[in-house]
Amino acid sequence: MRGILAISILACMLGFSACPQGGGGGATRTEPAVGSTPDAGHATAETPTAAADTVPDPAHDEPAANPCETGSADTAPADGLGLPMRGVARREGEGLRFLPCDSPLLLDLVDGSGELEGLLDEFGSDLYVQFSGLANGNVVELSRLWRAASVNETIGCREDQSGLLFLMRGNEPFWGAEVRESRVIALLRPADDGSGISERLFDIVEDEALDSGRLFIASAQEDGTTLELRLTESPCRDSMAEDWFGMQARLSVGGSEFSGCAWPGEARVFGAEQ
Repeated sequence: MRGILAISILACMLGFSACPQGGGGGATRTEPAVGSTPDAGHATAETPTAAADTVPDPAHDEPAANPCETGSADTAPADGLGLPMRGVARREGEGLRFLPCDSPLLLDLVDGSGELEGLLDEFGSDLYVQFSGLANGNVVELSRLWRAASVNETIGCREDQSGLLFLMRGNEPFWGAEVRESRVIALLRPADDGSGISERLFDIVEDEALDSGRLFIASAQEDGTTLELRLTESPCRDSMAEDWFGMQARLSVGGSEFSGCAWPGEARVFGAEQ
């Protein structure tokens, strides 16, 4: 685990302790943990999982250039869908607006996915979103939505996704996992003694791109147990929270099967490939 704060946030999401509330402090990391199930047709909303979201405050932050215009081909994902973007989406009048996590600049947003407008109507509030998109001046076109959650029920922009290719979470049983740029998959589970979160590390030995997803094969560092993780680009809804995801996750290890939802982190490739 990467720090006491990370463990405490994951523990609160699993119900072991109180979640920190929004505001104050610097960026924090949220390890994935609460449950999720694949969406069989955009299922109903669930219960909240984490603390209130925070967004940049124009009254205290220095004005920033359009962050959507600072990306390059080196940072764009290989899927051709555009640059990765994170922030808050809202409805204003007849249109949509987007406030990036790292800028006070409010941009016009075009929903090219067909998903976001319906989710805004369903949630009835501003949404923390992650998506791939293209920018033209002060207009952003969303091409693929990866995550959407009410800003009232997530830490959103304060979630530290650095060094992670993918994050995932599921329930029944509760579990979480990370694909890290160090070519490691971390499986996160509640400790047997109830003391917090246990982390088991697996070295990735195979990584295969699929037509609609990705397949990872990994070996446990302590005993060589094989782990298989399959990510599929298909809508997924959390069965215990009001979160929407653009990927389903299925993980098998040691005869146990786990299913849940997944979303991309900030890392685009493994460290050795950069």
